[in-house]
Amino acid sequence: MRKAIILFAAMLALFTGQAMAQRTLPSMRSVEVKANMVDGFYTGSARDCGFSFGIYYSVFKGNNAHEWTFGGEYLQTYKPYGENDRIPVAEFTGEAGYNLHLYSSYSQFFHLYGGISALAGYETINWGKTLLADGATLHNSDAFIYGGAVNLQADFYLSDRIALTANLKERFIFGNSTGRCHLSYGLGIRIMMDRQTMRYTEKDIPNIPLTTFIDALGEKSVGGYGYLKLYYAPLRDDAEALFVVYTKMNKSLLYPNHKELSDYLMSLVPKKSKSTKSKLKL
Repeated sequence: MRKAIILFAAMLALFTGQAMAQRTLPSMRSVEVKANMVDGFYTGSARDCGFSFGIYYSVFKGNNAHEWTFGGEYLQTYKPYGENDRIPVAEFTGEAGYNLHLYSSYSQFFHLYGGISALAGYETINWGKTLLADGATLHNSDAFIYGGAVNLQADFYLSDRIALTANLKERFIFGNSTGRCHLSYGLGIRIMMDRQTMRYTEKDIPNIPLTTFIDALGEKSVGGYGYLKLYYAPLRDDAEALFVVYTKMNKSLLYPNHKELSDYLMSLVPKKSKSTKSKLKL
């Protein structure tokens, strides 16, 4: 009876969003703004590099925190002309990609991602003006562009909702006449969207990290190494901490398939009718 009361209290905490916040859970969404240097270190008078700004929307998928990313970017570089002049080249692109979650620290403060993306957009040279200040004619023309990118990104969580990001990205562009590759690097800020909009049904429960339930019970890890965390087991009265969670695979020794624990928890969720799915908010 005591265990049932404790678990029910934990479920209430999850329903009202009061459980310890988790990061990169399935279906969680984020918005990120990035500012990068392109092809070098840009200053106001630089003649052979540039800058970029982008905004991205991401959705985390599955237990491993991989993510789909969609966004848009404005990139401007310069081409040296003559002894002191420069010609601006601007790209407006939309982008869709997939990032693999490569690593996360034990405390979830640090996350590392690597991924690829496809992009398409429009490039304009000298803002469409073919006549230069010295009377010369520019033969490069504006064009629709397409290509892809590979990227590496590190997230540093300042809180459960806000992360500072650092990224390295290589773009490969086709369809233009000003160059194929652009290397960019910079910083950004990622904001996790309102968790009140994220709902989980019974089918989603096995995909939620076991540590989420343990945190909701008020249990703290008493030890661990790498991806292994050690807890006192729920639903048991063990004198020692025997509940070992392998966070990378979302598995444990006591609940190998996350079945006994999730089934018991879902049995505590009130159901309105047979046709109505119980929903869990995190």
